[in-house]
Order: sequence, then C-alpha cells, then structure tokens
Amino acid sequence: MTPFASELAAARREQETWSRVAVRERLRFVRSLRALLVESADAISAAVHADIDRPAAELAGTELLPTAAALKYLERRAEGLLAPRRVSWWDQPTWLLGSRDAVHHRPWGVVGVIGTWNYPVFLNVGQIAQALVAGNAVLWKPSENAPRTAEVTQALFRDAGFPPELLQ
Repeated sequence: MTPFASELAAARREQETWSRVAVRERLRFVRSLRALLVESADAISAAVHADIDRPAAELAGTELLPTAAALKYLERRAEGLLAPRRVSWWDQPTWLLGSRDAVHHRPWGVVGVIGTWNYPVFLNVGQIAQALVAGNAVLWKPSENAPRTAEVTQALFRDAGFPPELLQ
C-alpha cells in the first residue's frame, strides 16, 4: 500500500462533496477562520515562539496581519476570480470568429501543500485556504521544525468549520 493512501481516499471523497458547495458558502468558513485567527493570536504566538523563537511583536507584523489580509482578500475577490469568464473575441483565433467561449474554473481535486518553517502561519494558512476556497481538498505536510504551530493551524481550520477530511 502506498503512503497516505487512506488519507488520500478520504480527502477525495470529501472533495467531491466540497466541490459542489457554492464559493459563497465556502467563504463563510474563511470568514470564521479569519475571526479565529484574531481570537487565537496569543495561542498562535506561543506556538510559533516555542517552535522558532520568533517574538510576539514580530509575529504580528510578519504572520498574523498578512494572513488576515490574505483571508480578507479571498473573502472579497474569490467569488469573482472563480466565476466563469467569457472569452473576448479579440482572444479567439480567426477561424472561431462568431463563436462564443467561456473559461470555467474547476478544482484540481486533492492538492498537496508542503509547509514551511520560516513563516509557518502566513505561508501555510494562505495556501491551504486558497486551495479549499477553490474547491480542493488538501494533504498538508507541515514542517517538522514547527510542530506546535502545525497543531494550532490544524485546530484553526477545524474550529472554523471546514470538514475534517478536507484538510489532512
């Protein structure tokens, strides 16, 4: 049996359901995640400090504020970015003149995210949230140098209401 076969199978099953959820509904979970990020700032600071010895004052400017801003960006723009887009006649080849075409964004399925240790909140939460909003499931390999931060991050997504099998 291949490594992570059961996790991958569970993620694929959950992703099929998740991909049918409207983007607007997926963004409700992102809104909860952003609120939890702010509420859990002390726990996140303690975890990051224990893992990589980054002071809380530095963490606010390099991790928490950029992560909250990235989540806010998703809340405001994801629905429009993922909506079908009509292809302009300027972008069509001559032999297709007069026809109509549109670009539809579809999820990949299961996305792998390899976590970093140097910005363990911003670079992990941002990528995971983007993949989930796009309708994907995520298999996440957090950095072995930031295990406490990984636990707190996993709890944030769980507490925000994302289905548990969706992020593993």
